[in-house]
Amino acid sequence: MKLGAKRHRVTVQRSTIANDTYGEGIETWVELYVTWAEILSLSGEERVRGHQVEGSMTHRMFIRKHPDYDVTNKDRVVYGSRTYDIVSVDDVELRGEQYDMMVREVTT
Repeated sequence: MKLGAKRHRVTVQRSTIANDTYGEGIETWVELYVTWAEILSLSGEERVRGHQVEGSMTHRMFIRKHPDYDVTNKDRVVYGSRTYDIVSVDDVELRGEQYDMMVREVTT
């Protein structure tokens, strides 16, 4: 890992179900923690679905592990106005210090 490679400030979020005023369960995202990340672009694609163009971009992210939270593929990462679904998470060298994640940015 290069010195200074983690220069992107990201937020790790987790999905929760909250009740609205009618008692209906709605999905909301809550912040787990904010950390620095290295983000590498890997690939992208576009396709037409229902007369709309959809694109997806695959990235690799390296972030520090928080001592209180284990990140899973049910969580997501937000960087600025971009949201990334986590595809896979690997604990680098099983040391509990850093995650190597494959993430997918989906745009419509």
